[in-house]
Amino acid sequence: KKLVEGLRSTQTLDGFLTSKQLFANYVEGATPTPRAGTFGDDEPSSAFLFYDLQGPAKLETAVVAADTEADDRAFEKAKSRNTVESYQDYLDIFPNGRHKTEAAEKTKASQTRPSTSSDIPDDGLVFVRGGTFTMGCTSEQQDCDTDEKPSHQVALGDFYIGRYEVTQKQWKQVMGTNPSGFKDCDDCPVENVSWEDVQDFLKRLNKDAKNGKVYRLPTEAEWEYAAREGGKAVLFSNGENTADPKEINFDASAAYKKPYSIAGKYRKKTVPVGSLNSPNSLGLHDMSGNVWEWCNDWKATYPSESQSNPAEPITGSFRVLRGGSWGSNPQNCRVAVRLSYSPGNRDNDVGFRLARTK
Repeated sequence: KKLVEGLRSTQTLDGFLTSKQLFANYVEGATPTPRAGTFGDDEPSSAFLFYDLQGPAKLETAVVAADTEADDRAFEKAKSRNTVESYQDYLDIFPNGRHKTEAAEKTKASQTRPSTSSDIPDDGLVFVRGGTFTMGCTSEQQDCDTDEKPSHQVALGDFYIGRYEVTQKQWKQVMGTNPSGFKDCDDCPVENVSWEDVQDFLKRLNKDAKNGKVYRLPTEAEWEYAAREGGKAVLFSNGENTADPKEINFDASAAYKKPYSIAGKYRKKTVPVGSLNSPNSLGLHDMSGNVWEWCNDWKATYPSESQSNPAEPITGSFRVLRGGSWGSNPQNCRVAVRLSYSPGNRDNDVGFRLARTK
């Protein structure tokens, strides 16, 4: 009874009760009798672990160690999001945490920053320094489709790309409506939008923008370069070579298990952007899975020769999408996979992220 009451009334990290909270508040006077030890692991994916302890001093040490790990995890999550809200969330949960000074400085710096006419707020896009990379079916890729070949060298200039997919809330702020199939989730990616719908969104966004920036869809080459963490040899856009459903929202059903994937949960819907907390080294979230993402390009066969800032084909029948979605198997979440739809096509697994040149 105490445990249930405590869970209802206590603010917890990601909905989980730390061992320190458990022992301090809810099992006083209780007499759990495991064969050895006490409860000690705060990992959200784990059950209670038992340790052979020999007295209250060792119990306190185990609890403090577990609480320290939770503290560190929460701060790493705040850093990966790098927003005032994320640092404040950390301070709300760990007001006396190990990282309270740094978190407080982050929130204070934003609150006291002077406002001037030239002070343009962060628009959530990440700077990507250009470079040369090999695009397409490179040696580490597996189960390549024919349209991923031949692999070829591409040189790109600097650009910016969205840290997250455009959300339902952001779409509603610009367009006034929400076309998504999975509604009632402001922080989930907007979906069920066609390439043509996105062009209307961009026109309105750029017309109303007061920061002088011009937003667009990423080119296909920019998208893959960013998903590859700046052109690296990786299978998935979080920098990993294994698709884990704890880190990527895809169809992880056992029937689609691959040597480069882990079988597990199939959510059958979108999840809030960034909620799986598995960004790549550029700080970009969900470029594998969640929703397919429109690129600006018409679909075309890859050239064999190297390219520099490749221009899209002038005409075509289908526009490119990248990244896979909540309904994709692991093969289709690889960084090299290409999909194409007609520009007017809408689906509840199709969304997009923004890009700009400067």
